[in-house]
Amino acid sequence: MVSNNKKSIKSIAIINTLIILAIVVVVNILSSLQYFRLDLTNDKIHTLSKNTHSIIDSIDGIVNVEIYLKDDNLTPEVLNLKKAIEEKINDFRDYGRGKIKYTFVNPSADDINNEEFQKRLIETGLQDVVINVKENNSFKAINIWPCAKVYYADNAANIQFLERGKPLTEGYINGRINEMEYLISKALIEATNTTRKRIAFIEGHGELTQAETWIINNRLSELNYTERVKIDGKLGALIGFDMVIVAKPQEPFSDKDAYILDQFIMKGGKAIWLIDPLEVRADSLKKTGQTMALGKNLNIENQLFKYGARLNSNLILDKRCAPTYVPGFGAKPYNWYFHPLVSLRENHPISKNISPVKLQYASTVDTVGSPNIKKTVILETSDFSMHYKAPARINYGVLQINPNFSSSNNRPHQPVAVLLEGEFKSYFENYANPEFINSPIANFKKQSPENKMIVIGDGDIIRNEIVMQEGKEFYIGLEFEPLFMNTQYVQKMYGNTEFFLNAVDYLLGQEKLLQLRSRETTFRPLDENKIKDGKKAFWQFINIVLPLVVLLVLGVIQFIVRRSKFSKK
Repeated sequence: MVSNNKKSIKSIAIINTLIILAIVVVVNILSSLQYFRLDLTNDKIHTLSKNTHSIIDSIDGIVNVEIYLKDDNLTPEVLNLKKAIEEKINDFRDYGRGKIKYTFVNPSADDINNEEFQKRLIETGLQDVVINVKENNSFKAINIWPCAKVYYADNAANIQFLERGKPLTEGYINGRINEMEYLISKALIEATNTTRKRIAFIEGHGELTQAETWIINNRLSELNYTERVKIDGKLGALIGFDMVIVAKPQEPFSDKDAYILDQFIMKGGKAIWLIDPLEVRADSLKKTGQTMALGKNLNIENQLFKYGARLNSNLILDKRCAPTYVPGFGAKPYNWYFHPLVSLRENHPISKNISPVKLQYASTVDTVGSPNIKKTVILETSDFSMHYKAPARINYGVLQINPNFSSSNNRPHQPVAVLLEGEFKSYFENYANPEFINSPIANFKKQSPENKMIVIGDGDIIRNEIVMQEGKEFYIGLEFEPLFMNTQYVQKMYGNTEFFLNAVDYLLGQEKLLQLRSRETTFRPLDENKIKDGKKAFWQFINIVLPLVVLLVLGVIQFIVRRSKFSKK
């Protein structure tokens, strides 16, 4: 009887083992046919988005990625970055099923001609970064290469995980880890995309210069072709372009230039208007302590009104604002109400998950006109804001007055940027010069197809500051506050770059990148209060030793139960 029981138990064990093996084999076969991963994190940080899946699915061929951050002698923060790079590129490789391959290469290795190799990396636009690592109770400066290159056929694209000149703080590096999926996806698009959109920066009316838009132009040119175009009355000046950017014009547009822009829109071209309705001389303010904000005529105000946006001749003050140094008020910076930090309460794709956007001497924008045009506010002032009507006096005395934003003068949530979508009617349908209409190049259109444009009441939203060092121009990123660039307070503060890139992607129909850029991961660092005052060892015990003790106890209980069960038989 006992022998039969043992045979029965042995048979059951064999059958159970075979069933488990069969399940494992079936699961592996199914997983090889269909990519699947169970991600239990709130932010789904280990799961590639559907947009990334779509980007990988569209690749027809093999992509090779060379990652140059191979050194192990790194700071803890940079080691975390390296780990995040490897984990994320593994996600891309696993989903790609052979489409994406990667390797780590050390540009400083002795077994390669490292000087020549590093020179070639620099020539292609990649940058090394200097970090300080601890070595024998002292710190040593070393060069690392936190970057990668993506190769596809005859094309290549760069990924710069850390940027030279940026503060290598934990917050900055975590931010780059947060953007990892976007950075890799963008490089895949750049390397595999054979058709690029063409974007024209309009000039000839006192717009921002090439140097003043260097940062944003550099970012846009990663995935698009950008050019500076002087219309100069040429009817064919904008033929072949997909978008125009009109950035802070100071002089009136001629009727012919305005007409050419109008017809560009009527034929489906996208437009972003960055307009200062008022002229504010900031240099006079710094020299004399006061200046006037005066209205100006650019000869496009009525045209924008026709499309659905009214630029107001007023000057915004906001309690939530950027700092400035004030002559005669000491060395510390003061909140400058005329430099509002704006955002959006609603979750629009353009404004989602971005830092506040810094404006300078901005004006409000109202939506008007045809109900057939969809009008969406994409940036607005804070709960505590107001405006001065032009002509308005600006002086540093406003810091001593401390405006009462909670009074009857308060105007919360004033729109400063609006998105217009629909079929626009030409401003020139009843006013066009016959010379313009009758030209065979013009091909006059009275109404556009389904189209989009954005109107913003500030021309400085994409203007980068320029500093001179050793006779060379250096451009400060739009995300940084120039006042703090040489202090301990250097950190990413503003979302101007992300907002504008989102706006361009939205108008050009590149929503995949837009959504990836706006994806947010929440970092959950250790609670400093719980690891101070001798509690560190306690929490180490809870997290490391306790799980092992629990497993041991469960194992002992299982052993006792099984022994008791079979001893009775």
